[in-house]
Amino acid sequence: MKIIKTAILFGLWGAFFASVSQRAHASELIQDRNATSIYVYNRIGEDAYPEQNIRAEQFAAHIQDIISENYPVVRLEEIINAIQNNTSLPENALAITFDGGHASILKEAVPLLLEHNLPFTVFVSTDNLDANKKAYLNWSDIKKFARQNSVSFGLHPARYDRISHLDGTGIKHEINNAKARFRDQMGDVPSFFAYPFGEFSALYRDVISQAGFDAAFGLQSGVASESSDLFALPRFSMTERYGSIERFRLTAKAKPLHVSAITPNDMMLQNNRPEIGFSVDKSLVKDWRDLKCFISNVQDFDMQEFENGRVEIRMDQDLYARRTRVNCTMPTVSDDEIVTWRWLGMMFIRDEMDETNFASQE
Repeated sequence: MKIIKTAILFGLWGAFFASVSQRAHASELIQDRNATSIYVYNRIGEDAYPEQNIRAEQFAAHIQDIISENYPVVRLEEIINAIQNNTSLPENALAITFDGGHASILKEAVPLLLEHNLPFTVFVSTDNLDANKKAYLNWSDIKKFARQNSVSFGLHPARYDRISHLDGTGIKHEINNAKARFRDQMGDVPSFFAYPFGEFSALYRDVISQAGFDAAFGLQSGVASESSDLFALPRFSMTERYGSIERFRLTAKAKPLHVSAITPNDMMLQNNRPEIGFSVDKSLVKDWRDLKCFISNVQDFDMQEFENGRVEIRMDQDLYARRTRVNCTMPTVSDDEIVTWRWLGMMFIRDEMDETNFASQE
């Protein structure tokens, strides 16, 4: 067993990927055959909302890089079919999604994507479509989108809001309302769902898995693959702070960090100092000596690496932020010395509706 005492500087990418050991040589894995980096954008060119927004020039730079590097952009349907059937996708396949149904994508994103015939999926909440507000897409916009072969749709709950605190009946009510309203306007129901703000509990995930969707998407970072949970698929969120062209290029070539037995198994925390753990796939254990993990808003933690591939993380402080991100990466170096990163992300949430669960454990 190896114990590493780690200090965190979350978001500082130079420190995040500072050192690569030449021990990290690893060949492509069969589990990588359908690996896909899925990107999610919210607002574009809405500078008043920097936490959700990406600047228009940043988005344009991403698209230009896709074109110049000839990255294959695939539909969500292709990804899910490949995962379900254990079939292959092109190397460095990407997918483009939008959450929230913000009207700014009409001006800043859609023309570029249509010009280059790049497929994309827009996730919408039916309450916002009904509201007919200037800031959001409306049913007329959606019906115009539907004429384009490269555009597909996914659902949020009826209201674009956090609903992890609801019981099963409440969650089902929100989902059924969204499905019924979309069917009434468009004639069918989308196959995919996205959790608003990437927040979901184990109960929420289970409700969605039984609601007739083929897959659901969060906002934890990582590369989707056949080792992913189809109802908690990772996406790379692109915002002003995390939308640099350097980060886009880094994530575009990323590979999955294949793990299992993640704990805790509910992303909605039951206490404010969770015991985090996962088991690295046996095909990667020999190359994991450069595995590093980073936790937002946490200064120190112990990471224990066991010989059988089990990783356990123990924190020296309580979590009080509503959302805590955990990112674990491992470099691999190809025979021609090209470095790529295997990436695993988790996002834990605290239920602010029930602060009694978070009494100090000091």
